[in-house]
Amino acid sequence: MICIINYGINNIFSLKNCLDKININSKIITKPDEVENNNKIILPGVGSFNVAMNKLSNYDWIVFLKKFAQNKNNHLLGICLGMQLLSSKSYEEVETNGFNLIDTEVKKLSDMNCKNKLPHVGWNSLNLKNKSKLFKDIPNGIDFYFVHSYAMMDNKFVTAEFNYGNNYVAAVQRENVYGVQFHPEKSADGGKIVLKNFNDL
Repeated sequence: MICIINYGINNIFSLKNCLDKININSKIITKPDEVENNNKIILPGVGSFNVAMNKLSNYDWIVFLKKFAQNKNNHLLGICLGMQLLSSKSYEEVETNGFNLIDTEVKKLSDMNCKNKLPHVGWNSLNLKNKSKLFKDIPNGIDFYFVHSYAMMDNKFVTAEFNYGNNYVAAVQRENVYGVQFHPEKSADGGKIVLKNFNDL
């Protein structure tokens, strides 16, 4: 069973529908005690980093997810803003600390030499870098769907990049903590494979 965290600023229903269509059991939860004995959590997210961290704090998720990630039998997947929240901090609007599960920072693409139009919306191919079980059976160069203006800075946990004028971080993995900047639930067959791979961990 995959638990999908609903903290008020995430598009959870398209993700839930996608999981249902590929016969993956999931449930939408709002409080940590609803995780129960399940060992897989997806942290989705859209919007502002600062607002998201405040919302998660209000729902008592900050301490819980940090402790959850310490147990290597558990698996955590951040999607889009959810991936960015795994970082040490973001400079969106105001400097805000993240979960610090991935040792890097989040900045606006234009502050990382991106000259292209923002937000970055649409399909982009992935350049797979380091082996990750999340990308099992996915060929290099397959397209995924992105909607964002901010991204993680380069770091040692990068498992995939995308090119939008320059190369930027598309996915990360630190042991049992995973993040994807793209939306797998909107990424056709490739996205479904990513979600199935996460379920199979």
